[in-house]
Amino acid sequence: MTQNRIRHELQSIWIAVLGVPQVGGTDDFFDLGGDSLAAARMTSLAQSADIPLRAMDVLKNPRFADLVTAVEGKVVDAPR
Repeated sequence: MTQNRIRHELQSIWIAVLGVPQVGGTDDFFDLGGDSLAAARMTSLAQSADIPLRAMDVLKNPRFADLVTAVEGKVVDAPR
């Protein structure tokens, strides 16, 4: 999975779950209205798109760019 695809998929998920028109690198999950339930919904959608995201990842990395970096690190480190 490419970094560009991860970023695009996560943007789509944030937009859908948080009900915002767009998401940028400095946007904060909590500032956009996110909570633990929204994080769980994001996890489910991400896993459906084969993105290894956990709700804890969202809560620990609430800034969009930081979350993308964390998820990309998981994909790179994943056993093949």
